[in-house]
Amino acid sequence: MIWLSKILSSLETSTHKISLICTDNLQNNGDKIKSIVLSLAPELKPYLDSKVTFHNAMVDCIVSSRECSLYSQIPRREILPQKSIVISPPSSLSGGPEFHNVTSSVLNNEITKKLLIANATHTAIASGLCLDGFNSTASITGAKVYLEYLDNLFESEILPTVMGETGLDAEEVNKTWLEWRTRLSSKSFGLSTYFISQGSAKKIGIRLSTTLKKYNHFSAVAVSGVLRFLTGEDVGGGVFNGFTGIKGKTEKVEYTGGLYMEFGDKGEYTFKNDTILKVDGLEIKLPVALVHAREGILDLSHVISIYLKSSDVGLIKPDKELIKMIGKGLRRLWNGESYKSLISNIDIVPLQFALKGDFKSLNELQDSVDDEINNCQIIDLHTHLLPSTHGGKFLMGIDELLNYHYLVSEYIMSGELSVEEFMGLTREMKTELIWEELFVRLTPVSEATRGVVNVLKELSMTTEWSNRDLKGIRSRFQSLRDSGIEKYEEYIFKRSKIKYAVMTNIPFEREEMRYFKEGKGFSGRYRTAREEMRYFKEGKGFSGRYRTAVRVDPLLEGDWGKVKMAMAEDGVGGEEIESVKEWVRTWCRKIEPEYLMASTPKNFTYTAVDLTQPGAFATSTSGKKRSITSDLDCCDEDTDQASRINESSDLLKEVLLPLAEELSLPLALKIGCERQVNPSLGLAGDGIQTVDMSILLRLLQDWPKVKFLVTFLSLENQHAACVLKGKFRNLHVYGCWWYVNQGSLIERITRMRLEMLGTNFTFQHSDCRVLEQLLYKWKHSREALKVALKPEIKKVWENGGCCRGDVRKVVERITGGAYEEFLTMKL
Repeated sequence: MIWLSKILSSLETSTHKISLICTDNLQNNGDKIKSIVLSLAPELKPYLDSKVTFHNAMVDCIVSSRECSLYSQIPRREILPQKSIVISPPSSLSGGPEFHNVTSSVLNNEITKKLLIANATHTAIASGLCLDGFNSTASITGAKVYLEYLDNLFESEILPTVMGETGLDAEEVNKTWLEWRTRLSSKSFGLSTYFISQGSAKKIGIRLSTTLKKYNHFSAVAVSGVLRFLTGEDVGGGVFNGFTGIKGKTEKVEYTGGLYMEFGDKGEYTFKNDTILKVDGLEIKLPVALVHAREGILDLSHVISIYLKSSDVGLIKPDKELIKMIGKGLRRLWNGESYKSLISNIDIVPLQFALKGDFKSLNELQDSVDDEINNCQIIDLHTHLLPSTHGGKFLMGIDELLNYHYLVSEYIMSGELSVEEFMGLTREMKTELIWEELFVRLTPVSEATRGVVNVLKELSMTTEWSNRDLKGIRSRFQSLRDSGIEKYEEYIFKRSKIKYAVMTNIPFEREEMRYFKEGKGFSGRYRTAREEMRYFKEGKGFSGRYRTAVRVDPLLEGDWGKVKMAMAEDGVGGEEIESVKEWVRTWCRKIEPEYLMASTPKNFTYTAVDLTQPGAFATSTSGKKRSITSDLDCCDEDTDQASRINESSDLLKEVLLPLAEELSLPLALKIGCERQVNPSLGLAGDGIQTVDMSILLRLLQDWPKVKFLVTFLSLENQHAACVLKGKFRNLHVYGCWWYVNQGSLIERITRMRLEMLGTNFTFQHSDCRVLEQLLYKWKHSREALKVALKPEIKKVWENGGCCRGDVRKVVERITGGAYEEFLTMKL
């Protein structure tokens, strides 16, 4: 409007009267334009009042035409009605053609009908036609389903809305719709669908907001289509790239100034949008917010709610069911469903995902498998993560990522320094050596090095990575920490699509346990991330994104010394085995674990002989009988005697297994690690061993009321584990741990489990120690799962058909559903 104010200022001395007519169909558009001009140039008021008339007008029919292509912004030919423009007041247009005078109320009714019927149906269908590959509204004439959808939208929602707004009867409103429908169904009438979709974020408010107040499924799906069209990558200058996913002949067409559509491999198009949302205190462009919601970084319902409340739409209090329906429709479109399919299934499956109906092609099957795996929320049932509320135990950032023991091992293979020299350096110095060796001198092709590169990409540090700028990367991670650790923590979980992660909490690690002692360790299991964040800020505990597990290796090892020392530090004494059990019970009440856990020691055995002699199990696991004093050099003799535990008891059979049964807590075993084959490497010095599976067999036989969660480190043990799972209800096999956490091995093991166990297993856990590892470990695992699952789903399809719902059930179970079911299962 600035240019209009300047023009009127230049004409202020003229004696001529001026009429200004706006052809954009808004109620009282002339009055609104005058108020804007006066706000910009208040000194013009005397001139505007005496010489300028701002007409309230509407265009009912476009009569101009131009030479144009198929993609015209203006119709080649207009049909009925004959009248072309309505202007109020016409009195100032003396000397012109004759006018049929109308009152303001009549004009407002005409504008209402134009906006809420003609323009609203245009907006409701245009974006959907774009997504389905139609570049002109004339295409609607050959697709009956689109007109049927608009008929339903009009009859169920628009008709009652217009009658309520104008006071007109149904016959008059229907007449307007039939007139407009005639235009839509004419092959001679057609506008560019992409042109109509420009500014659609605001058009929803202008044309559909009144209808949305009395919503049904049909207007909700219109908003879903618009938001799907507006989901795009920011390329700068207010322009965004969108993708229909429709492949076609490469043809780049400029549909309006500087904006293009191109039917190539992706069905790419560009569009403009200036809608900005304020999400959790941050200003985010609407297309970017939608991308983040699609990826799980932002809560979709929250984004939709903010958009509907924005000035663009203006719903003060949008209905929760409306938000839910829009979100479900949008997810269906994001997941590859066509707009045609969406509007065809509204009545059958109201905005739920189209889970029924067999796949029509192998490509459709494979795309659905990809979509389901990409978007599922995973339960990470075993990690070494600790929350940010645990101070220095919380690990994040590039130094922690590069000092991960996988990368330490890889550095030792080729680096210049000896093990002793390297291990004597500071963490920062190790970081720099690993960076230079594995990421600068060598190409990062291993699973672990590629993971770090993936993290940098996911966190938009591609420039720093391209420049191999370690200093810049450190600075970026520090900025993320400074911006709020809890918010960043939640961001990583959302970005990774992790529902929750199970920690490894060790009562024998006194530094960690002090956070529980101080009341900072009780899990807040809330429904929403927002409630969890509030729980954070109140200082009551850690995020519900974390679940607890109690790790009790000394009980499995029969390590009386460690057990006694930990009990003494907690002020627990007593000579009976019951004292140990009560100590473990206390920690279980405090930590509220999902399960008990232990890694088996080297040469772990469990035989009938082990249980016939007092303390024999401890002997078999260590190679020698443990004495109490041998592990308590720090304690004097009196202290030792005062808290002596009965050595004739065995901690596994008399404490750990009975407690697991008593507390209904599964016992998770990680079997096959040979600890410290090269002690100088620390965590990186552990090796692998193939174990005797009869150990697990006897545990399952002897303790039928105890649930066992088991993973094996050796590839050779995986097949036997599947066989045992098929024989024992109290066994759940999970994960591809450590040395079998490689893409090719994950694929191989997962296919074997699918063939032998169906969906009664959990395909993977991350074993993450550093927060950002969630990003790459699960990205890599999802890709491996796609390769493993597609041929198995293909067999089902070829043998009798299957649908998307079948794929979803498989994915949900092997990514956490079967685990949760196992936890609650009765034995």
